[in-house]
Amino acid sequence: EDITKWKVTVRDTGGREVKIFTGEGDPPRELIWDGKSDSGKLVEGGEYRFDLQVEDEEEQKGKSEEKMVLAKLKPKPASQPIPAPTVASEEKFKYPYAFQFSTDLLFEAGRAELKPEAVRALEEALGIIRVHFPDSLFLVEGHTDNVPLSAGAQFANNEQLSQSRALAVQSMIITRGIQVTRTQILGFGAAKPMASNNTADGRAANRRVEMIVYGEKEVHQDEFIQDMTALVGQGSYEKATVDLLRAAYVYPTDTRVYRLLGTCHFKLGDMSRAREAYERALQLNPGDAELRTFLQDWK
Repeated sequence: EDITKWKVTVRDTGGREVKIFTGEGDPPRELIWDGKSDSGKLVEGGEYRFDLQVEDEEEQKGKSEEKMVLAKLKPKPASQPIPAPTVASEEKFKYPYAFQFSTDLLFEAGRAELKPEAVRALEEALGIIRVHFPDSLFLVEGHTDNVPLSAGAQFANNEQLSQSRALAVQSMIITRGIQVTRTQILGFGAAKPMASNNTADGRAANRRVEMIVYGEKEVHQDEFIQDMTALVGQGSYEKATVDLLRAAYVYPTDTRVYRLLGTCHFKLGDMSRAREAYERALQLNPGDAELRTFLQDWK
């Protein structure tokens, strides 16, 4: 039936509603958000999530998957001179963090019971979380590859399997002292691949459980770069982009931030922003011959 009403809801990383847009008839092709909440206050820079809900004249409702929108801090004027590169400081930086686990490590194929070694890996992550993220919120996401489950499998489909695996991880961390009210689970099945399902390695990468901690990890500059390098190496380009954009305002002279940011934009297909980040990295470190050659050969 024809759409009669629509609503777009923007939420922060804790799941709290920040901004709601509503209207009648078909939703517009584009919405402009000025970065202010419904109370009129400008939100903090960082990652937000939004979804679209529609309703027809029979009051049937449909809802989209969540997508990310990035609230960017206002950049410094371009006329300001570029400061000289500095040595990594001892200043600490806080940013949201995600722990990623291969389901091949956590579970047997097609099952949702945690292996003994899975418990040890999760306990190790919880030890880090208790130090760096006290009182944080947890979102446990289950993901699979796109291979259908065999006939007679324990679960009807990959969505059920991924949700049951997320539930198993949630149950385990609750038994280790994390309050159930601080946790939420989602099972995406094969809907959010991080690699191609056309190869064995890609499918293995897509079979994962992500424990996203909605707190802030406090690290020194070099530790942050190590974390971001690991995220980029895992193919988590969207997540790394959010943290690197925030870091660019804290560490505006660290060429490593812009090099990694350029790689993320490049892998996500945003070539104009990739070039902009790479050129900024080269401005900060003119002696980077490899990057200079790469930009000269860029077509």
